[in-house]
Amino acid sequence: MSDLKQLQLLLDETRIKYERYVKRFGNSSFYTQKVAQQLYILVRLENEHFQTLMKKDVPENVSMTY
Repeated sequence: MSDLKQLQLLLDETRIKYERYVKRFGNSSFYTQKVAQQLYILVRLENEHFQTLMKKDVPENVSMTY
């Protein structure tokens, strides 16, 4: 399984966990905040991964004019 697939799987699991914790403990709970931090880190990792892919896909000699 690729790293991206593993990251997306973990991200989905963490989102589900976050939603359960919000329902069970509320937004200000220590447990909810801890899962929210994990979710934030995973989203940033996914974003960095896609940013890296975008930089690889764009040729350097192409200008971005509209």
